[in-house]
Amino acid sequence: MTAPTPSTDEHQALSELAVATLRTAVPALWGTLVAALLAVLAGHLPDNIADALADVLASDVVLGLVVTLVIALWYWVWRRLERHLPLWLVRIVLGSVRTPVYALTPADAVLAEVAEVEQLSDEGQAAIAACPTPEYHDIFHYCPSCPWTSR
Repeated sequence: MTAPTPSTDEHQALSELAVATLRTAVPALWGTLVAALLAVLAGHLPDNIADALADVLASDVVLGLVVTLVIALWYWVWRRLERHLPLWLVRIVLGSVRTPVYALTPADAVLAEVAEVEQLSDEGQAAIAACPTPEYHDIFHYCPSCPWTSR
């Protein structure tokens, strides 16, 4: 018995997930390596500058922010240069030459759902207004006079 083959949509989703993962992980790796290289190079600075830099980077929070900024800067620079570079270099610095395409929820479905909720809300408000005991709705969100409410 053979396993069912995945549909084209599943392959496409997996492919897009792989591209998105590569385009996130590879720049993060490069940014972290650049930040580590900068830390090594900081040891070769004059003593007064190296000491001041060491004092600033002694906090884990500051160090984390610096690494994050280097990663973001790496990604930003290479994204700006991407269209001018050979494909092999783009693969090395960004992980993939493709940018991921994310499936969007169709706007019509969202608008239809909003319209349905608004209609139910209007119908509910009209029914409450016609109810002989509206205080139950406000206090208990249940009314013994209205068969459409439940406990």
